Amino acid sequence: MGGTSIELPSIEALGKLLQDIHDTLYRAGIKRIVTTVRIDDRRDKAITMEYKVERVSK
Repeated sequence: MGGTSIELPSIEALGKLLQDIHDTLYRAGIKRIVTTVRIDDRRDKAITMEYKVERVSK
């Protein structure tokens, strides 16, 4: 099972993005859309996806 990672400024932005994705797929004729979301929300440190990739690439 694959996945897509994104970095957004807020949970609210995630809601807007998911709505846009679902609306686009619906307009394309897709009858059923299943979305699974996994959120990694850490607020005690400023860690970016670039940092995470760098750490596992070493």
